[in-house]
Amino acid sequence: MYIHKLNIVIITLVIILGMLVSACKKKETTYYYEVPDAAVTGSSVIKPNQKSTLEYVSILYADLMGQSIPQPELTRMVTAYEAFGDDRIIEDLIIRNLLNRQDADIPTTPEMRANPTQFVDAMYQRFLVRKPNDYERMYWVQQIQQDTSLHPDILYYAVLTSAEYRHY
Repeated sequence: MYIHKLNIVIITLVIILGMLVSACKKKETTYYYEVPDAAVTGSSVIKPNQKSTLEYVSILYADLMGQSIPQPELTRMVTAYEAFGDDRIIEDLIIRNLLNRQDADIPTTPEMRANPTQFVDAMYQRFLVRKPNDYERMYWVQQIQQDTSLHPDILYYAVLTSAEYRHY
């Protein structure tokens, strides 16, 4: 009788275990989303070469002033650049100095705000020698529209201190 009860318990446990195993199988479901295809373009620009000190200073001056740098000023800036230990700090100082000059070719804030898309496109073409991708354009236009404290010289500073500007 004891063996018979043990067999019933074992059979019952096997049946329950079998039901649990079969009930726990994951149902395979495939989901289909009706999302339209979108063309996403990234910046395919690869600029592997860093500008030399002479190139950097000359191009920076020409980009901001709209003319070639005079030889005495070029010599002074290159000497300061090469004499200073940290390139990033001296680049920052040179950029700030040029942006603060009265003869710097910088649009006015009302000109920038009148057509932010045109401003961003022109800024990228002028300094990075390319068109901004859709994300870059959208981001900067949105920043110009939302932040009234932004002025063209601040955006110019952001682009001129970027890693991409240091390369060609």
